[in-house]
Amino acid sequence: MKLAIFTDYDGTITVEDTVDLMLNTYGMPDWLEISKELDAAGAKNIERMEAEFKGFRATRQQVVDLVRENVHIDQTFRELVDLSGKRGWRLVVLSQGFRESVEAVFDKYGITGVEWYANAFEEKDGSLVPAYPDKDLIVDGECTGFCGVCKGGHIRKARREGYTTVYIGDGITDRCAAERADTVFAKRYLRKYLAEKGRPFTPFEEFSDVAAELSKRFPESA
Repeated sequence: MKLAIFTDYDGTITVEDTVDLMLNTYGMPDWLEISKELDAAGAKNIERMEAEFKGFRATRQQVVDLVRENVHIDQTFRELVDLSGKRGWRLVVLSQGFRESVEAVFDKYGITGVEWYANAFEEKDGSLVPAYPDKDLIVDGECTGFCGVCKGGHIRKARREGYTTVYIGDGITDRCAAERADTVFAKRYLRKYLAEKGRPFTPFEEFSDVAAELSKRFPESA
């Protein structure tokens, strides 16, 4: 069986949400209220990010230092990394956060050999602003182009390539992917959202839960 496992980064691999940490430290005082209002109005991911990071004041090095010093990971993520490697499963991290964060955290914890996609920062008029180098990576007729990383598009592409897909997430930016994956593991907001929609999912608290369940569902003999 060809199995592709996709996982969110912020609040899923990491204990803290790195985007929230950045904005709480260097962003506008009312960024969260603005974000909630836009989401309630149906704004897309890039629209929310542009509004959230308006007035953001930090250097790239300050962002890297902030994340490296304050962000921790679910240590059991390594169990899924090791299991995927042993079984030959494809493991991909999809983040609507920033490359600077993923690179700093993965380097801090010595995580290597994992495929991942994320947004980035670029400097503009002396400030850092969000950039979306992977925005057009997935073009399949369904992608709206309003997300920096098209999580749902990655799921659809993998399914077209013959993979059985798994998605692991916790937040708002995971809704699209979770609605398209064959199997979903959810916690926090995503768990509540899927329950309200009547969509199937498996609850989890840490990656050891996911690794154990995937070992049962997809045994080596299969």
